[in-house]
Amino acid sequence: MDKAPGRVEKRNSKTTHVLFTKWDRFSRNAGDAYQMLSVLTKLGIEIQAIEQPLDLSIPENKMMLAIYLAAPEVENDRRALNTFYGMRKAKKEGRVMGQAPSDTVTGSAKMAKENTSP
Repeated sequence: MDKAPGRVEKRNSKTTHVLFTKWDRFSRNAGDAYQMLSVLTKLGIEIQAIEQPLDLSIPENKMMLAIYLAAPEVENDRRALNTFYGMRKAKKEGRVMGQAPSDTVTGSAKMAKENTSP
């Protein structure tokens, strides 16, 4: 995504639109998305989500854009917290974190070994 404006400038192309399905596919970080929107708008490129179209010349749509861009970032933050707390809980329960030692047989390898006949 960071290379896109540079590619457009280098090619001296006539890129006029960037299309994507939803705003969360454009970026999952609101700050980065606003920065990229600014850069692409200065280059004369219109940005549009197919399933969530917005006319950014209407002030009220900017509020919708803020919601569309903030929601994925919040989801990422929540996922990170859930992962952190899940790992913390697992450690308290005595589970070992990380990759299995090389001398142990994992569940899938054990099942494969049992299901094969000599």
